[in-house]
Amino acid sequence: MEPLSQSKSKIFASLLHKKYRYKNGLFLVEGEKCVQEALTMNWPFEAIIVRQDHSFSSEIKQNSPVFEASVDQFGKLTDQPHPEGVIAIVKLPFVASYSPVSAQGASLFLDGIQDPGNVGAIFRVADWFGVRQVILGPGTADPFHPKVVRSSMGSLFRMNLLEVTDLEEWLGQESRPIWIADLDGKPLGEVVPGAGDVLVIGNEARGISPQLRAHSQLQSIRIPGGSETESLNAAVATGILLYRWQMG
Repeated sequence: MEPLSQSKSKIFASLLHKKYRYKNGLFLVEGEKCVQEALTMNWPFEAIIVRQDHSFSSEIKQNSPVFEASVDQFGKLTDQPHPEGVIAIVKLPFVASYSPVSAQGASLFLDGIQDPGNVGAIFRVADWFGVRQVILGPGTADPFHPKVVRSSMGSLFRMNLLEVTDLEEWLGQESRPIWIADLDGKPLGEVVPGAGDVLVIGNEARGISPQLRAHSQLQSIRIPGGSETESLNAAVATGILLYRWQMG
């Protein structure tokens, strides 16, 4: 391993910010589990950074250069107070704009999910249930935010991501059944969703966007519950809904 230069350290540290991730076409993947998942799925690497006091796993092998960072340098590459000692610099993939041709099979639509931890957890839940297509609606957190990457525990690298910038345009193109979770919807146990349907997960605070809620082709479902809790965490709700999808 060669020492990490100050110039590279500065560039890599800037990837904590979305502007520089897209400017440089790179993002950070932290922790051996996530790094190994990215390698397994053949994502292109730019480099691997190992903290000088960390024992680097011999299982993580590939052709990218490996740099050794001081404790101070490494601390500037992460927003974690107690990070693992390995970070990969991975090339950003191309995220295609939504089109009916590119959308096949069951899909999740993230309607302005703003918390990166929720987005990563939803990726992980979707991966567990075999739903690998996620449509990113307006206002949704950057899928390559470090917290998304960490909380997905590697599931990000198995997702087919599509982007929607205009809800009305998307609704005009989408011919598949679209389901939203709503307190006035049909009980989940009475619904048999189709294998190729779309499930919308709404914003943590505001719920489903008004443009979506007003659309005539939407179908509403609700998760029955007996407590006075106002709502479920977005990732928890996704897991319950996708379990029903799987059970049919």
